[in-house]
Amino acid sequence: MRKRLSLLLRTFTPVEERLLEEIYKALPEHIRGVYLEQTQSINKVQRYLDWTEINFYHFRKGKSDWGSVQQFRRTDEFTLASVGYRMRGIDFKTTLQGVSGHIFSLVTRPSIKKYSFEKIETIHYVRIHDDPTFFSSKEIPTRDKLPPAYLEYIAKEGIYSIGGWNILEIKEVYQISLSTDDFLIFAERQGEEYLMTRDNLWDQGIYYTSVGEGKIYKEEGPLTEIMLNGPQKNRELTEKSS
Repeated sequence: MRKRLSLLLRTFTPVEERLLEEIYKALPEHIRGVYLEQTQSINKVQRYLDWTEINFYHFRKGKSDWGSVQQFRRTDEFTLASVGYRMRGIDFKTTLQGVSGHIFSLVTRPSIKKYSFEKIETIHYVRIHDDPTFFSSKEIPTRDKLPPAYLEYIAKEGIYSIGGWNILEIKEVYQISLSTDDFLIFAERQGEEYLMTRDNLWDQGIYYTSVGEGKIYKEEGPLTEIMLNGPQKNRELTEKSS
């Protein structure tokens, strides 16, 4: 009963508040202002059955109306962020989605209902996905999402094969979807190994994967050394790592 009464006096549960706060801290500066205004404007939350999805609303005069709240440019559906975390020995994943220029829902697996007033023990990762300040992801130039090391290399060297690696021109770079995220491949070796970067504006790190092994590793050091000496496989990227 105490939890039910507490929920009547607040919009979000403690876990939901923590998740929204962690996402805010991970957001690029140019997104934070609109995000903060929108989260502070939410005055109604609708939870479905086992609380695997909750929807947000800004109600004015008895109906949902976001017109007085600052909006993102993105008007179709988008995924702003995802958070992996642990409570009571259980791993959860929550995704923050938006539509029509504003954040709209938290989708969580498995069900969070029994744990919404617990304390999050560990944050495994916070990942930012779409940039809602653009009309769509296609509006963002591919060049802007590629690692500076790659851009510097092709600008200076003009050589598109080194150490057995075939380095793609910007127009040849292509996207693949892997278990942890979407990536842009910018170099290939014998159709079995790939160098890539996350398909967003805020990481731009260099990652390695191979068909045979199937794991994803974040690479450190100069790009030429990675290609000449082989990938170091410094840190494996998993669902629980950022």
